[in-house]
Amino acid sequence: MYMQTEWKPLEAVLNILPQGLRDMVTDTQGLEEIRLRSNMPVQLIYAHGERQIDYRFSDSECESFLMEICSYSVYAHEEELKRGFISHNGCRIGLAGKAVLKNGAVERLLPITGFNIRIPGHLYGASKKVLKHFLNAEGNPVSTLIVSPPGVGKTTLLRDLAYCFSEGKSVARPHKIVIIDERNEIQGTGEGNAGFFVGSRTDTISDCPKAVGMLMAIRSLSPEILITDEIGGDKDTEAILEAANCGITVLASVHGGSIAQIKRRPSIKRLMDNAAFERYAVIARNREGIYIKELCGGDLPLVYD
Repeated sequence: MYMQTEWKPLEAVLNILPQGLRDMVTDTQGLEEIRLRSNMPVQLIYAHGERQIDYRFSDSECESFLMEICSYSVYAHEEELKRGFISHNGCRIGLAGKAVLKNGAVERLLPITGFNIRIPGHLYGASKKVLKHFLNAEGNPVSTLIVSPPGVGKTTLLRDLAYCFSEGKSVARPHKIVIIDERNEIQGTGEGNAGFFVGSRTDTISDCPKAVGMLMAIRSLSPEILITDEIGGDKDTEAILEAANCGITVLASVHGGSIAQIKRRPSIKRLMDNAAFERYAVIARNREGIYIKELCGGDLPLVYD
């Protein structure tokens, strides 16, 4: 039976909203994002729809909200601000605003004019219908790259796969797992919360660049499976190739709409050319949950589930 988590990220998100707005967010069933834009209505995004609330964030409220999610220390979050998001209490908050450049690189966004609060959730059993596609004939996980556009459920799927593989549910045996959680989204730890339960044989390296964390795990934590989210760039590629050459199973995700699309990215093509992943799974979502839209890899033919 799937375990339930005590951590309630929705409550954590609502608690940082201004009281007037908090009182207006009454329909929270299936709520996935809260979009705050300067002097515009608040947008609530659900699994299968959206609605607007006639509450308009003022410029001063944007400044106050930024201070709130930075725990009143913007300086401590400078690196995140350069990358356009803040990790707060296990939730990632994307930022919009005017980019300030230094030597051609983004120094920070100033002023901040928009916030995208993504509300994580662990739907225990989210992988149940697709888990078979991540296993070999012996029932053990194989290295797989999960592909989808933003917001479909890559992180949710990785989170549940970590739990299942760590606990030995619907697989041949339990496995030692290390999650590299750069943005604190997979397990969702941070600021006093224990995050989601992702298995009793799972270790997490959080707030650490993916490539650095993967190499740390290989050297010191002897993982059987490495899990990380939203790979991209040469450093991630090098770390994944190192893991593959060490016999470690890697489960990772990348943004894309199809396998043909991701092949055009040089870093992903290099992983394909070096057989770093055994399978590539494009996922989609409907009212019944996550499903496999496209699957291929090795000798496996293209499959539509």
